[in-house]
Amino acid sequence: MSGLIPRNFIDQVLAMTDIVQLIDERLPLKKTGKHFSACCPFHTEKTPSFSVNPVQQFYHCFGCGVSGNAISFLMEFDRLDFVSCIDYLARQHGLSLPVEEKTAGEKVTKSPTLKTDAYDLLMHVAILYQKQLKDTPAAIEYLKKRAFSGDIVKHYGIGFAPDQWHFLSEQLPQSEAVLLETGMLITGDKNRPYDRFRQRIMFPIRDLRGRVIAFGGRVIFDEQPKYLNSPETAYFYKGRELYGLYEARMANRDLPELLVVEGYFDVVALAQYGISNAVATLGTATSTDHIEKMNRFTTSIVFCFDGDKAGRQAAWRALNNALPALRDTVGIKFLFLPEGVDPDSYVRKVGADVFRQAIAAAIPLSHFLFNHLRSDCALTTAEGKAKLIDKAMVLLRQIPRSNLRNLLIDELAQLSKLPRGDLIRLLTSKALPEDSVHQPPVALNQIKAHQLVQSPMRAAIHLLLIHPALIKQLTAADITRLQQLTLPGADLLQSLFMRIQAQPTLVLASLIESYRNQAEFAILLKLTQQNSLDMTEAAMHNEWRAVISKLFRLEQDQHIQRLHHLMRERELTSTEKNQLLSLLKG
Repeated sequence: MSGLIPRNFIDQVLAMTDIVQLIDERLPLKKTGKHFSACCPFHTEKTPSFSVNPVQQFYHCFGCGVSGNAISFLMEFDRLDFVSCIDYLARQHGLSLPVEEKTAGEKVTKSPTLKTDAYDLLMHVAILYQKQLKDTPAAIEYLKKRAFSGDIVKHYGIGFAPDQWHFLSEQLPQSEAVLLETGMLITGDKNRPYDRFRQRIMFPIRDLRGRVIAFGGRVIFDEQPKYLNSPETAYFYKGRELYGLYEARMANRDLPELLVVEGYFDVVALAQYGISNAVATLGTATSTDHIEKMNRFTTSIVFCFDGDKAGRQAAWRALNNALPALRDTVGIKFLFLPEGVDPDSYVRKVGADVFRQAIAAAIPLSHFLFNHLRSDCALTTAEGKAKLIDKAMVLLRQIPRSNLRNLLIDELAQLSKLPRGDLIRLLTSKALPEDSVHQPPVALNQIKAHQLVQSPMRAAIHLLLIHPALIKQLTAADITRLQQLTLPGADLLQSLFMRIQAQPTLVLASLIESYRNQAEFAILLKLTQQNSLDMTEAAMHNEWRAVISKLFRLEQDQHIQRLHHLMRERELTSTEKNQLLSLLKG
């Protein structure tokens, strides 16, 4: 998205937040020694294993392995997105949310009050559109013809943008700058702004907190385009938002299932028939971000598409985008309606009960995946089986290591008649080495604590994470040697060094937060699972010195091996001979 929250603002908010107080307001904590504990809110348990460290401002569950800071807790417990978490924490301390934009290589910080004003303004715009709907007989007649009730129209806040070029400017003359910022106005000739939406049924798009962040508009006559959405702004990124998710959460205390459809009217029509768990993407294909967002609220996602060729192609795109976000705990299915109908028309034709039966009979992802892959593979021939394996491997490599991926491998083995072990070798042939720090993300509850620190490099990163002050024990010569390491994972250790040197007061919560949205974030989060969060200071210092010494020895051994390898190819230079002699002497 175009707007970015400044890193120093995130650090400031985290530093001002007391994670113990934040969690205790939602989950009563009990003092246990230096820490606080409770039964973990993220898995079922009878004996408390959820620990909150007030010094590190970090929590960790020794049962399921979940870890994080105040932001992570809000994202998982309150199910807020990242920006909403920062906004919430900022408001707790009387701060407003600044947003940075990059322009021509520079960072420009917007007015801190603009975002709050924008939310209020967009809600006011939604109310204006609702009033216009009541005063527009043609729009009311259109909705009646489509059999939408007044109650459902009111529930979703549906309105109407009049056929006027300057309706919003005239209604809100003091707010043109914010209307432009939110995409409600477009700058036209002679720099005079005009309304983006005209003569359209208007659907307010809400975020998870119920704030209006954008609009979708549908024409009532034959103009083009038929549907028009707000542009992406600092408040709205269509690749992450889902129309109707807020309303679905409000209508259902729990969301055991989410139904993904393609249009605004589909969502509203289904809700009118009592199917209140439908959401829609906003003119885009379902993205990995969409899947990850839905994973936070449900254990079952059903995609609903037309049964024609275009619908199946859209379903296949959705499946591909879902692969990196697949979880064992969330099932994904596909429902294909008869050709020529959409959820809106189908539910009106067959009724809610038949529609629910169709949802229950939806095709599991695994069936859809292999049915699609085998459709052009002659499995009676070796060539057809090889083609199936080649196509499947591209997809399986995108799926995080999980029980589901293992079962899909089993299914592929049955179809191709190739032994499972051979498929595993093919699957991992392009993967990174297991002893590398950069491994594909794995679910936290699938990793045992002792597996995390398998090498001195991992141990060094882990110790520096939980106690950044350890950097003070190093001499200038030590730091120079560490900055020159070429061992696997050295780049991440060196990155930590640089961040701690720049901000010596950083604690674990802020240090890990600085890597959010980077590949290293999941790796660092996993490395916090060691019990050394409770290690005594003396033990930690001793361990640190031992680990650093091991790293130096490993680098030295690696250098010796390189020189020995070089000796087999040619005679060493005098400089290289001296280096080798010096290294061998230790």
